[in-house]
Amino acid sequence: MRKIAYRIVSVLVLLFILYVGIAVIGARIQNGLVRKASCELTDILSRWDKAGRPQDGALLEFMTNAYVGVIASNACFSVAGTNYYGQFATTRLGFPGILFITTNRAVILIRESGEPELVAGPENMTVHRQIK
Repeated sequence: MRKIAYRIVSVLVLLFILYVGIAVIGARIQNGLVRKASCELTDILSRWDKAGRPQDGALLEFMTNAYVGVIASNACFSVAGTNYYGQFATTRLGFPGILFITTNRAVILIRESGEPELVAGPENMTVHRQIK
């Protein structure tokens, strides 16, 4: 009877370790995808700046040459008492929400719950927070 109980406990511990390992790997993959998308949004914003910040029809023409899965945006968000205005956003599936970049290069993740989270600040785009 003890051997069976020991085996059951061993299997449960192994399953728990496997579950935690998969969760950690999944979170790291998601963080990597968010960082990659942040870099793409930063690149599009830089190209938009170099093109003279086109608006209206010129913006539509500019967006035809942009990355797939990115749209122009005019959304406004408040994060920790600071207002941010989105310029471009990702529309990719598989993210924990929608990723926006502002004209001052802040990257904001709007979760499916509607909660905004500052992923990268405008001062230093190379520092990314871990997505929870």
